[in-house]
This record gives sequence, C-alpha cells and structure tokens, in this order.
Amino acid sequence: MNADDRPELAVSERTCPNCRTAVPPRRDVIPTFCPQCGVRLPAPLAPHVPPHRPLGGKPNTPAGAIASLVLGIMGFCTPMLGFVLGLVAVFVGLDVRQRIRSSHGRLSGEGLATAGIVLGSISATFWFLACFAAAL
Repeated sequence: MNADDRPELAVSERTCPNCRTAVPPRRDVIPTFCPQCGVRLPAPLAPHVPPHRPLGGKPNTPAGAIASLVLGIMGFCTPMLGFVLGLVAVFVGLDVRQRIRSSHGRLSGEGLATAGIVLGSISATFWFLACFAAAL
C-alpha cells in the first residue's frame, strides 16, 4: 500500500491555544504540535455517537417492568398474599428500573416499573397494617 492508497483522515482544522494559529490537517499525520510556536495541540474531539437502539427504532420494555406493575395491582386483590406480592413488586421494580436507567435508551418502561414500586409499597404497607390491626 503506497501513500496514494491510504484513506484520508477525517480531522478538521485545529487552532493553537497559545498563538491562535490555524493548523490544517495533513494527509497522513494528525498534527500534534503548532508549527509556529511549538506548543502541543489539544487532542481532537471524538464524534458524538448516539445510543444504540434496536432495529425499528422503538426501545424494548422488559418483562420485569410489566410484572412489577401486575404484582403491585394483585397485591391489593389478594388478602392473604398481598403483603408478599407487594414486597416482590417493590424488589422486582427496583431491579428493573435500575437496568432501564443504565441501558442508555435501549430499554423503556421506567414508568411501569415506578408504578409497580409505588403500588407494591402501598399494598405491602396496607396489608401489614391490616394484619397488625387484626391482631389487636
């Protein structure tokens, strides 16, 4: 491969921070020092890459977000298991919401997970207080 076959570098012109001289890029080398005053040039900025989304553009909703919401709702409907279902809804919702936030846009459903956490908390608290009041 000779010098004519090399692809061109996609580097824009940079400015020296010391003497404000415009330093154009050369074909085969990214300049690191100012040719006029000899000061080291700052590194070129990397291009912004948007977060990856699945083909089709719509982010996926994890099943745990839906399960957290369903368990939170079912916690109100089942007298004997309401406390346990509420706690499970809270823990599943917290786990899924953390995964959604760290997915950089690849997963959606944070609202479903949050609703499951809230409903599960209310359900567990309600059934705990109901059992405590019944024991008195």
